[in-house]
Amino acid sequence: MFGHLDLADENIYKIIDLLNIHIYWKDTQSNFLGCNTNVLKAFNLKKRQDFIGKNDYDFLEKSEADKIIAIDQSVLQGTPYHDEEVVILTNGEVRTYVTTKNPILDDNGKIIGILGTSVDITDIKNKMEKEKQELIFNEEEKIRQIIDVVDASIYWKDREGRYLGCNKYVLKMAGITSLDEIIGKTDFDMVWKNEAPKLIEIDNSVMTTNQRYEGEELISIASSKGKPIVVLTVKNPLLNKNGNVVGIVGTSLDVTNKNEIEQLKLQAEKHKIYAEEQEKFRQIIDLIDASIYWKDKAGRFLGCNKYVLRMAGINSMDEIVGKTDLDMLWKNDTPKIREVDELVMNTNTRYEGEEVFLVANNSGKPIVVLTVKNPLLDNQGNVIGIVGASLDITAQKEAEQLQIEAQKHKIYAEEQEKFVKVVGQMAHDIRSPLSTLKTITQTASELGEQKRITLRRATMNVEDITNHMLNLYKPQESALTENNQRQYVLVSVILMEIASERRYKYQNSPIHFDLVINASQINNFVFIQIEPSNLRRMLSNLINNAVEALPKSGGKITLELNSNDEWVKIEVMDNGKGIPFETLYNLRQKIGVKTTKKTGFGIGLTQVFDVIESNYGRFEIDSGVGSGTTFAIRFPKAKAANWLASEINITPEDIIIIVDDDVSIHGAWDSRINYILEKFPTLQVKHFMEGNDALEFIHNLPAEKVKNNVYLLNDYELINEELNGLDIISKSGVKRAILVTSHYADTKVRKAASKMGTKILPKELAYCIPLKVQRPKYKPGELANVHMVFVDDDPEVVEQEIADHYSHLIIDVYHDPFEFLNDIDKYPKDTKIIMDNNYQSGGVLLPISGITLAETLHEKGYTKLYLYSWQQCDTPDYVVFILKTDREKMTQLDLL
Repeated sequence: MFGHLDLADENIYKIIDLLNIHIYWKDTQSNFLGCNTNVLKAFNLKKRQDFIGKNDYDFLEKSEADKIIAIDQSVLQGTPYHDEEVVILTNGEVRTYVTTKNPILDDNGKIIGILGTSVDITDIKNKMEKEKQELIFNEEEKIRQIIDVVDASIYWKDREGRYLGCNKYVLKMAGITSLDEIIGKTDFDMVWKNEAPKLIEIDNSVMTTNQRYEGEELISIASSKGKPIVVLTVKNPLLNKNGNVVGIVGTSLDVTNKNEIEQLKLQAEKHKIYAEEQEKFRQIIDLIDASIYWKDKAGRFLGCNKYVLRMAGINSMDEIVGKTDLDMLWKNDTPKIREVDELVMNTNTRYEGEEVFLVANNSGKPIVVLTVKNPLLDNQGNVIGIVGASLDITAQKEAEQLQIEAQKHKIYAEEQEKFVKVVGQMAHDIRSPLSTLKTITQTASELGEQKRITLRRATMNVEDITNHMLNLYKPQESALTENNQRQYVLVSVILMEIASERRYKYQNSPIHFDLVINASQINNFVFIQIEPSNLRRMLSNLINNAVEALPKSGGKITLELNSNDEWVKIEVMDNGKGIPFETLYNLRQKIGVKTTKKTGFGIGLTQVFDVIESNYGRFEIDSGVGSGTTFAIRFPKAKAANWLASEINITPEDIIIIVDDDVSIHGAWDSRINYILEKFPTLQVKHFMEGNDALEFIHNLPAEKVKNNVYLLNDYELINEELNGLDIISKSGVKRAILVTSHYADTKVRKAASKMGTKILPKELAYCIPLKVQRPKYKPGELANVHMVFVDDDPEVVEQEIADHYSHLIIDVYHDPFEFLNDIDKYPKDTKIIMDNNYQSGGVLLPISGITLAETLHEKGYTKLYLYSWQQCDTPDYVVFILKTDREKMTQLDLL
């Protein structure tokens, strides 16, 4: 059709450019060879030369491009393709196409490429969806108009009793003007709240039995005549499309007028008799200097004497009738009061005992009463409530009680003080060795990969237990940075905390949690701007969904942190059951997330999407049935907080002073600094367990030395010392100092350090903070003193390798082999030189390889030559070959 695939006839271009579809063709490697102008517009390109020769990875997200390339491979096997596709363009726009792909054959019938056509149906789909929504809205509006003219209450609630909707009659009864004001509320929030228990009991019965209810109800809401109303109520279960009960729908008709005259006569006669008896009874009980009261079965006061009114701070009997203990000054004592009431009513027996009420008497202290309660019976002998009498015996008990309380308080205070001290000491004593273990794991490459993995797991287990204990007994520490505002958050520490919490929670289950912080030196110190508790809840929701997706036999969940100059990327990955394509599409569009846990995701994703959107983030979901799910979130990278120390810069003439009361921390710093001391013996390291000893040493140094060549690494909390780390830094006069502490989240510590101009390093990150030596310029003829030299044209590979494994070493890096050869004479013959095999510049292969470079170096007398490559190749005997995929050897280059 097109002759040679890479040269389409201009007349053909003129024709296809007029068509209102996307046309393009590719070679057998899925590289674009041509297209019409509609394709150029879709990718915001001006000319075909910008398109030809590229592939889908140049224009689309990797996950999108992977799917398209897979389709291409099927077409190249001779299978035509026709389907609807959803494509996410590089600008983030989502478009829907109907795509057809067919193989292109040469004159001999051999497949030489692919011809694709795509029709953009996005606008058509959007229009259909809009019309569907308008149709639904119109139908709902018709239904609402019908139920709003009905002179009865119509309403529907969810399983928790929250109103989902109602007609205007209900709004009028509730004294509410807008439907938005009632949605989400329950009967406890309505003017008929006193009737809520029995209404909810009926609702639960309807939902549990899936049966209709019909009956009369007395609602204690005043009608137009100022009296309670009687309604005839019908309630039915509310079902979803699957036939599951999700709530109730009810109608209530006011039938008060039907029996009103008869009811009024009966009430009048009862009131006359009751009034006469009540007056006699009241005159008697009001003379008693004790509380006398009676309640119904729901705990509502039916009456009391003046002594109770006085205790409650109420003037009139009308103000207490119908209320419960929850409405009184002693509302905090309601649970124990209610427990005794129910015991009396359920057993139909007398109760006598002492009670302490948290309602102040004239002395301003709680009162002690001797209480007697009996069941209240109706004319048929049925229990309808309780009647009680309580005598104030505070005066008799006060002295004894005060003595007991004083003794208890003394014992409690002593034990609490001991406990807080133990927990504080534990935090200090355990977290410092943890930092040491992390540092050893990072630097002790001579142990071998398997031993380091074992050591890392053991360290992780201790950290999990420690964090769990601190969360239980020192919750104030975890809340120090929490408020309702966005903050600059150190992401790596949040992920460490969450990973520890989950590993501890699932320690006895077959679920394994991994935390991967790539290029750890870089990513351990990245910030985003977000409200911390929202970030924690978002990640918890994603982890909960991942756990739900795993089979009962268990699985693996991985948290991974990456970043670049613009974004910080957090990924939550599981190897669970995956998400079906239709559901995955809905999730990518942020629709249909309110589902059941049977699908492996739930309402928690609504909070996730809200957090992403409100913090200018983006998300990607990659999943397939049976292949697990990856939920990736990107937030804009924020500048590092001004309190954080993200690197340590020293010179060979410096004195590094380390002050910490934990001996293991000194060993950890030594394991990082000893490699530098090998090359720069003029560098000094001084260790002190006590702050005063460090100050004495510093004050004996020349002032100029203190000002220019002292670097102080000081712990904040020093057990059994009056001085803290900031005090020592202030008194020392040292200008270059870092506060190394696990109290980095304490806002008071941050403010004090900021005021002094001192940076803070979380002790958890001491193992990975970069140590950089400002090396002196080499004099002519002077040899460079380094541990290794890397010669590799890929800066990212070398940067990450050094950051992950060799940040403690002195390393020179060259990206151009010819530049390295120009400097070769400044390196000793026993310098360890690591070379890549192939070198490029601007996409062009250079006329030198790692083998030829090694030959040149060998001829010059260099003896420690290493070639590392992604592919196996033959090397001379004087070159050690290492595959870049051989992680154990890559992490032991300094020892080979």
